[in-house]
Amino acid sequence: CCDRFIWAHFIGWAVKAAVVRDRGLCWILSVLWEFIELATKYFIPNFAECWWDQLILDVLLCNGLGIEAGLLFARVWYNDDEKKYHRDWFGRGMFDFRTVCLKFKRLFVQ
Repeated sequence: CCDRFIWAHFIGWAVKAAVVRDRGLCWILSVLWEFIELATKYFIPNFAECWWDQLILDVLLCNGLGIEAGLLFARVWYNDDEKKYHRDWFGRGMFDFRTVCLKFKRLFVQ
């Protein structure tokens, strides 16, 4: 029923989504990784899957549920504070914080 690759996809994308915290970027990376699997299936026999396995099982079910579980974990971890939950990719840097305590807090949150 559930082999190790299903768990690897799910847990891997849950951790990636908890770190990245951006649904769109995670979905783009998920689809692009499946294209990489398509391109390398001639070298790595494990990547030789049929179309429904890659599209339905890998992208939609395993990766999709993993992404949503990781985002849910991040939302719970940051107590539904949308400003902390959504990663600030181009926002404040370490030099914008006034005290050392705030700098360490920002470093820990990342």
